[in-house]
Amino acid sequence: MTAPLLEVEDLRVAFGGKEVVHGVSFSIAPGEKLALVGESGSGKSVTALSMLRLVHNAHTTGAARLASAETGRPPTDLLQASERELLGIRGRDIAMIFRSR
Repeated sequence: MTAPLLEVEDLRVAFGGKEVVHGVSFSIAPGEKLALVGESGSGKSVTALSMLRLVHNAHTTGAARLASAETGRPPTDLLQASERELLGIRGRDIAMIFRSR
């Protein structure tokens, strides 16, 4: 079995003490694709933005481990990574594609 490229474990996001993402977990193996689908306001964008640490004033817990298929380096926990590390990862290794209307 191939190790996951991205593994999200018990992701929780809160604003002002109000939890809006409740323990999301999933993993994506190399070559797989994932679509977050749900009603408006269900937390899809907050989930994705939180993994990239692009949500301001949010309290985020859990883990979002991203492996590098190219370098074979150990997975980086995006929720614990420094801003400098994230600058090298965002856009190159992971990105978010917004749906246009």
